[in-house]
Amino acid sequence: MLARKIGVITHLILGLPGESNEDIYKSVKYVAKLAPDSDSAVMYGIKLQLLHILRGTDLETYYSEKPFHIYSLDEYAELVCNCIELLPENVILHRITGDGPKSLLIEPKWSGNKKVVLNTMNKALRDRNLV
Repeated sequence: MLARKIGVITHLILGLPGESNEDIYKSVKYVAKLAPDSDSAVMYGIKLQLLHILRGTDLETYYSEKPFHIYSLDEYAELVCNCIELLPENVILHRITGDGPKSLLIEPKWSGNKKVVLNTMNKALRDRNLV
């Protein structure tokens, strides 16, 4: 019988309604515990995904009725850096942000400017010696 070494990736959406930074850090610490030890052949990774409010979704309706905090780009960059610092070094980061279709994007508006987002994230990571 052939043993397969299948990698696992956990997705975390950051910025859900009512979610505090401490809630996010608890989630990151929890999923970090799922990582196998560094000697394991199994690969484990995380995708950190920015919450997007898109036109035509239930979240758009919810946000219009009960507005909640939307991270600024600088807040989000700091949040991601803090999350990365909580992860073991053997965890593979597959994503630290994302972008919704500009034609549907309601919030955060800054996420529609991919070049600015990537430059800001790269600078924040370098400033914290995370890359």
